[in-house]
Amino acid sequence: MLIIANSLSLFLSLSVSLSLSLFLTGPEYQAKIPPLAETHDPSSSSSPDPTPPDTLLWCPGKLSEEVVRSYLREIYGRDNLPPADLNHDDELALYTLHKHNYNVQDALSDIAVSPSSPTDLHTPMRPWLEKECEAFEEGLRLYGKNFNVIQKQHIPSRTIGEVIQFYYLWKKTER
Repeated sequence: MLIIANSLSLFLSLSVSLSLSLFLTGPEYQAKIPPLAETHDPSSSSSPDPTPPDTLLWCPGKLSEEVVRSYLREIYGRDNLPPADLNHDDELALYTLHKHNYNVQDALSDIAVSPSSPTDLHTPMRPWLEKECEAFEEGLRLYGKNFNVIQKQHIPSRTIGEVIQFYYLWKKTER
């Protein structure tokens, strides 16, 4: 046993010393970084890239924070909008503002005629009946997180979105 332990120790020390000597240092081993291209023309690319280019969704600094807050206050009809109140639900409103090149009046007009306005995001969920809750729990027990089947088989009166929203509320409560 002692011979095996010593052989293993020798092997490990040799492999560590060999791997340390394999680090290549010096300018000749450094990567050559090309200069930053200001614009990217996908048609001039030599290799076909199947991924679509990134899409800019917001450009900070185009409008002051106060203008953005005023825009959100007008949409949601709130007088005070503390910093913590800016959340992911505001993404649609902010994206609409970006889409209209940060023209507040155009964005507000678009939201006013849009069938799914950002105020819909803040609409509270309608209350669940006791039998709906029981049907949800039964469906969750039978099908796991297959919300599509739970909705179709157990709670057809609710949308899949409502079932998913209820799941995240339900899993945080004591039962």
